[in-house]
Amino acid sequence: MGKNATSGLDPGIYTYFASAKDIVGNENKTRIRSINITSANNPPQIIFVSSIPDTNPVSGTKKPINFNFTVYDTNGASDINVNSVKANFSRQGEDLRQNLSCKEVSEESSSNSKNFSCTIDMWYWDEAGLWNVTVYAEDNQGASALNKTTTFQYNLLEAFTISPNTIYWTSLSPGQTNQTAANFTTLNNTGNAEIASGNIQIEAVNLYGPLSYYIDVGNITASNNSLTSLLCNLTGTGNQLQNSTFVGITGANLSRGNLSEGGGKAQETIYYCMTKVPKTIPSGVYDTSTGGAWTIKIIASIIFIFTPQLKKKKRKAKKKQKRTQRTEKDNLVKALKLISEELKEEYTKNKAEIRRLLVEEIRKDYRISKKEIVEIIGLKEKLTIPTTIFSSKLGALESVVKYMKENLSFSYSEIAKLLKRNEKTIWTAYNKARKKMPQALKQEKPELQLPISIFENRKLTILESIIIYLRFKKLKYVEIAKLLNRDQRNIWTIYSRAVKKIKGKF
Repeated sequence: MGKNATSGLDPGIYTYFASAKDIVGNENKTRIRSINITSANNPPQIIFVSSIPDTNPVSGTKKPINFNFTVYDTNGASDINVNSVKANFSRQGEDLRQNLSCKEVSEESSSNSKNFSCTIDMWYWDEAGLWNVTVYAEDNQGASALNKTTTFQYNLLEAFTISPNTIYWTSLSPGQTNQTAANFTTLNNTGNAEIASGNIQIEAVNLYGPLSYYIDVGNITASNNSLTSLLCNLTGTGNQLQNSTFVGITGANLSRGNLSEGGGKAQETIYYCMTKVPKTIPSGVYDTSTGGAWTIKIIASIIFIFTPQLKKKKRKAKKKQKRTQRTEKDNLVKALKLISEELKEEYTKNKAEIRRLLVEEIRKDYRISKKEIVEIIGLKEKLTIPTTIFSSKLGALESVVKYMKENLSFSYSEIAKLLKRNEKTIWTAYNKARKKMPQALKQEKPELQLPISIFENRKLTILESIIIYLRFKKLKYVEIAKLLNRDQRNIWTIYSRAVKKIKGKF
């Protein structure tokens, strides 16, 4: 046998013989060897990983990130070991975020490939910046494939919480000096921004009591030193507060991290010392109901309001506290209305998330019902789809899903919920749209907006729902065709079919 004697043979067992004849024609046949010819195994390949849009962390919790990828094997899809498929997000110096059991999307697979869907959780303290996406798969022979071509941007989030909302001293006497407050302020970093020393500031106001007497906040110091109660009598300890002026707290900072780990990580504490109570003031409760609440802010834009209070008698203090809370609520309502007007200028997912977090924070800290908050700031606006996104290159569902995925950064599950469709249908529509039109949709100012509620009728397709709605708005067929980049005759046909489905006409 020559060097290439077996080339081109089908897989199987081949036996080779040698034979010879003598001069009278007798033949002697002897088996030399048997050889097993097998087909060569080719390792799998990860030929596609979907892009991941810039992602915003969620304050104080995790953010699920979903993406899809395709594994290809020349030996056939059945040779792909689905139990081996996994993925992770990585960034130097950060904890690995991973999913060791990504799920197959079986109905999207072909004879040589399988599609997979994977969800990996990112936490609020994970560092902002570019994260690498790694996808791994094996075939049934143990040959492996690795894809590291994709990255995504994890955005910066500056967020923190504060508790309690009221700081107080008890039983202070005129002329008394160096008294530590009965409680302290705790700040928790619920974002991934590193808040450096000096960037935590307090704006204090004078504390007013009976007959317009007041205690100047210059008599109060603030410090992050836990020995404040012991050091309160030492000159120069802490940062002297100033009326209606932001004062930085020396040494106070908020590192990013997991609050549940404890040990002070991602947490800072502010202690307060009353260096001197004026001798010539009458007894009573001195608080912020007249001058206004105190404010703690991180130098960026994040602000929280709290109220210090001096209590003489508990019963009187409670009555005064109720009046203070009413005043706070009135001020809060005014602030909320202003914030809401800014957030309602144009709907985006980020603004919706800000409003949701704002509502939750207010409910927790001010004991205002969600119904009251909704009525105060008007959270009744609905998500809309601009009519300018429709293209002759894409189907109506593909256009809507691409817009919600790329322009509004919704996840597949969120889009599916809003459109009342199956999540796999949404994933398929988006991937088809991305292949047909890789570039982003134009965000021109539309003449008309389509409310998301028009897609709730599952009997109708997305295009049928849109046409029914636009006809309800008294638009002519030719006008609808122009808006949707469709043929006028098709618009009439689709509308007629849709009307029959819903057994009625708008």
